[in-house]
Amino acid sequence: MRDRGSRVQRCTGPEWAELTRRWPVGARIDARVEYIFPGNREYSVRFGDWREVVEYEGRPPDSGTQVKLMVERQSEWTRSLILRPCDMPGQGN
Repeated sequence: MRDRGSRVQRCTGPEWAELTRRWPVGARIDARVEYIFPGNREYSVRFGDWREVVEYEGRPPDSGTQVKLMVERQSEWTRSLILRPCDMPGQGN
């Protein structure tokens, strides 16, 4: 189970607009892994002042590891970025 510190933070409309301008769909992000949630097959990452959760298959990266991610989608409903590792097969890296 995730703790309060790892939950996606809420942001205002203007903050969300700035976030989506800064990291549009297809943008690549350098982030640091903070927590691993094996039960959910997710890990949380931090980049800049923002945190997100990334799903994984296989072995997750170690906590503290720098990872390269790509913005796959932007969820207006949850005001979150849907991220995936850049090294996923079939993604034209």
